[in-house]
Amino acid sequence: MTPYELFDLVIATANRVDIQWGLFITVHMAIFGGIIYVDRPLSRSEKVGALIIYAGFALINYLVTRTLIEFSHTANQEIARYVMDECCRSNLLVIQVAERLEGPGHSIARNVLFVSHIVMALLVVLSIVFDKQVSALTSSEKNGIERGGD
Repeated sequence: MTPYELFDLVIATANRVDIQWGLFITVHMAIFGGIIYVDRPLSRSEKVGALIIYAGFALINYLVTRTLIEFSHTANQEIARYVMDECCRSNLLVIQVAERLEGPGHSIARNVLFVSHIVMALLVVLSIVFDKQVSALTSSEKNGIERGGD
């Protein structure tokens, strides 16, 4: 593949990673919004169902995003190989990709992906498991406001 084709591939992959992050954020906003919006505690079967569905989503999202990040890294490695070719020695984009590969960017991206999925999974699980206690707290706060703030 030519450097142009590889750059096109990296950009397409980066766009797909952006879509995955957007999906990840949107789903979590919907989950937390749904938990806050529902006034009653979730039943045990609703909690189990929600946790199973969430686990499937989170795992698939993590694996797809990790694969895309690895794919992009491999394409960047291919681009960096052109830094020694006659055609691309003075190509600033190829030089920049080669220099960036020497830094910690790839490992940081992988770590951020992993940690963010773990942290959000913990927040979702805790929010679903302790939903009854949160509902009780918000109900008592609403009752206090309606009575005139005892």
